[in-house]
Amino acid sequence: MAIEKKVYDELFDLSKYDASWALYPEFDQKPDGMTEFQQNKLWQVINNQYMILALNPGKKIEKIPWVNFHSNVGTGARRLREVTKHSVLEGCYITDVYKKIYNAHSTKLQRFETTRDKVTASLPILERELELLHNPTIIGLGDGVEKFAKRYLTKYRYIKVFHYSYLGGKDIHMTDEKYYNQWWQNLENSGITRPSAGFQH
Repeated sequence: MAIEKKVYDELFDLSKYDASWALYPEFDQKPDGMTEFQQNKLWQVINNQYMILALNPGKKIEKIPWVNFHSNVGTGARRLREVTKHSVLEGCYITDVYKKIYNAHSTKLQRFETTRDKVTASLPILERELELLHNPTIIGLGDGVEKFAKRYLTKYRYIKVFHYSYLGGKDIHMTDEKYYNQWWQNLENSGITRPSAGFQH
């Protein structure tokens, strides 16, 4: 489960402003806190069995390492905490397919999934991240990531889940609890055990 310090250091240098880890405060605290990152020897609590993969960063961050996926109290940090805290996913790596392509509306970028320059710029970094973590199971957020994975990440184990921003459609309101249950149903279908405590918030 833990990784070596030299692996952590390389990931830090490579992606500290673009990626993060599923390390969130307890449920009695705000979900976007960074207290978990203040512990010594952080690499010893990191989980290299899974990677959560989104499409692209919503905004540019160049001040606080690893703050991506923790920087707001909207559905992102809140739902990611709910689905990973006290589970086999806790401490896993979270990153994006497209590196340094900033857009809060990732659906606008899905057309880039086969564009040569976008892939050329991002795929080698993503493949290096996967290599450093010994090829973890990828949990992909949404349709855009799935399309990319089917073309470029075929050698990795891949599981699709809804993006954390998904709020449902005409006939269903996707509450946080329903999102949690849908997420874990998909993972259970792939043989990953759901936390015994169930949904917490």
